[in-house]
Amino acid sequence: ACGCPPAIPVGTHTVTTQFVNPVMNLSWFSLEKVGGPSAIDIPASGETQIGFEEYVSAYDTTVGNAAGSPALCVYNGFDVDVYDSGVGACALSSVADGETLDYYVNVIEAGDYTLTYNFAGEGTSPPGDVIFKVGGSTILTTTLTTTTGSFGTFASDTDTVTLSAGTQTITLEFSNPWLNANWFSLEKVAVPISPPSSD
Repeated sequence: ACGCPPAIPVGTHTVTTQFVNPVMNLSWFSLEKVGGPSAIDIPASGETQIGFEEYVSAYDTTVGNAAGSPALCVYNGFDVDVYDSGVGACALSSVADGETLDYYVNVIEAGDYTLTYNFAGEGTSPPGDVIFKVGGSTILTTTLTTTTGSFGTFASDTDTVTLSAGTQTITLEFSNPWLNANWFSLEKVAVPISPPSSD
């Protein structure tokens, strides 16, 4: 499990402190906002690939990093299950229904984007759905169909999503997953240029 600072959502909260085997006198405690993450730029041309492990916050249903956190991988806490995918990168395993991952991005230009998910689906069950949200609102649900025969063999499925320009939080939510998740990418769909009129 992560020893990183807790993420506190905006709003009014009751903070409860619990003491375990204390031998101390307590004077006060404080809270100070930690600097926010840098946004990942999504340019108007070219593919931007984002590792699933590059989340800024997450909701995980299991206790602890079930797959371990090898030296190759950056582990951002929240009990997300990160492992060495064996293909020169990190991936997520033990993905469960209802788990979510948040990514902070800066979309340079509004428009349609090709959305690609790279994952490994064993094939005994469908890989599941990925729900794509922006600012907490569902924009797109993609049903993954490719099965690779092994949780160590990766393939990709694609979809198209429409994005506004500017900084925003993308949330990916898994529904009935049976997969290991490697990366996703966004690439702006080129707008066809009409030929000049011959008139």
